[in-house]
Amino acid sequence: MYVITECRASDLELIEDSMGWWHGYYAKACFRANVCKCISLSIDGECVGVGLYYVLNTKPVIGVVYYIAVIPRLRGRGLGKVLLASIEHLMEEERVEMSIATSALDNENAIRLFKSMGYAILEWSELAERLGYDVYELLLKATCGYEDDVVMIKSFKGGRLDKVLTDLVNSRNIRTANRVWYTICYEPWRRIRML
Repeated sequence: MYVITECRASDLELIEDSMGWWHGYYAKACFRANVCKCISLSIDGECVGVGLYYVLNTKPVIGVVYYIAVIPRLRGRGLGKVLLASIEHLMEEERVEMSIATSALDNENAIRLFKSMGYAILEWSELAERLGYDVYELLLKATCGYEDDVVMIKSFKGGRLDKVLTDLVNSRNIRTANRVWYTICYEPWRRIRML
């Protein structure tokens, strides 16, 4: 039997242990900056997975799935799906209209997980070509993504995804995306450079 709870800061060590120092560093930075919210998945009292997400005060409201990590020995058992479904539930309670995540292009497990949960999977270059550079730049900053990742998008409200995404581009939403990018992407990167 598993239990979903709010994370403790120590639960974030799981990301570093299962995904590496770099991902652990950024997850902790997002959590410490009070941007990311974190849930923990425990089995018999042992933390076996965590999920981090944040909600952007944009119109429409965007939720970003920042990290989902499950300990290696329990991967492939549907625990990632439990974490993602739990995050989506929490996002919907916060009136999120669209969920977005990114992943490395070669991370087949993550792509398969998000696809199984109804996400559209696009390469960033495809998104830019289809919807324009402004949508691309706003979402890249809002997700702290990398140009060689894929972007995974799911609308909770229905409607044409292209229209919902192009409607995001306005000065208020751009400022919101820039603030998040500066706080959880640029500042942590700058701190690493100063070491």
